[in-house]
Amino acid sequence: MRRWLIPLLVLAFVTPGLVGAGDTENVIAKIRARYGKAKDFTADFDQVTTLVQLGGQKKTATGTLAIARPNKMHWVYKTPTRKEIISDGATLAVYYVDEKKVYLSSTQATYDISTPVRLLSGEVNVSEVFTPELLPDADGRARLKLTPKKPAGYKFMILHWSREKQLIDILETEDDYGNRTVMNLSNQKFNVGLPDSYFSYTPIPGVQIIEAPMMDLH
Repeated sequence: MRRWLIPLLVLAFVTPGLVGAGDTENVIAKIRARYGKAKDFTADFDQVTTLVQLGGQKKTATGTLAIARPNKMHWVYKTPTRKEIISDGATLAVYYVDEKKVYLSSTQATYDISTPVRLLSGEVNVSEVFTPELLPDADGRARLKLTPKKPAGYKFMILHWSREKQLIDILETEDDYGNRTVMNLSNQKFNVGLPDSYFSYTPIPGVQIIEAPMMDLH
């Protein structure tokens, strides 16, 4: 997983040419209206990462994700390697299922996961944290580009909003090295009622626990 999570998107009318600031703010407001009221959110995902340092080699992954207020997440990677990334907002656990190892760290010791998670909850003032730009439509989707104002481990993210489904169905990011990840979201559900325990790692017999101040979540 790259240093981003799930976020906001919007249905907005975009005409060819320049897009005004008012249109951008309208898009942001509609994103928050759709995703900001959710107490929790789940989806299936499949993603493709293009690695420029490796000559454009592509890496794929599939799985499920869950996000809840405040600052909670649980990613389950099914392919290519079974892995779970779990956080209650204070502790981050990366569990490698087949290796029977789990790495634990405070979220502050790795990176700030609160900003991207809070995007979903609508708790972030987008214009304060990002420089937003509404791009021309592509394939019937409105596109909102968010460039972080402070270093965040990625250059930008683009949220693709399906006008038909009224959902973010594609999340595109580029990291500081030029690697591009495109994540497709499906089977999205809101207000599922996930328990707090789903966002906390519970020790499993036979699984080695390793304290790790710094972790690479790729």
